[in-house]
Amino acid sequence: MSPLAGRINPHVTYHGVATAYAAADGNGACLFGPTSDLTVAAMNYTDYESSKACGAYVLVHAANGASLTVRIVNECPLPCAPGHLDLSQQAFARLADLRVGRLTITWTLLSPASIGSLSRCATRPAPAAGGAASR
Repeated sequence: MSPLAGRINPHVTYHGVATAYAAADGNGACLFGPTSDLTVAAMNYTDYESSKACGAYVLVHAANGASLTVRIVNECPLPCAPGHLDLSQQAFARLADLRVGRLTITWTLLSPASIGSLSRCATRPAPAAGGAASR
């Protein structure tokens, strides 16, 4: 089994808390861009590991028996502790009423098992036929 990052492995149950944040259009530090699916989360600084967790799907279980799968699209800055997930308000509301504020959870990495670090590069349009760039 190949680890996602130094700390996160598939099939391991992590313990922590969930809080809620206004995810706006679903974009975040992972730079995936806006999304209509706001079942997203920000992962705590330690487990996020400099973006290695970007794009991972985690299954979140609340103590009340509710569960859902979220995609990691952002980083939850300190003081978010290891195990802490900051869920979009839409995702949190599927587990508990937003007025709860903090919710005891467990979560498990579903996929991908290994994605490496995020890299972003600029691309240039391909030259048009004949070698000249199109305008």
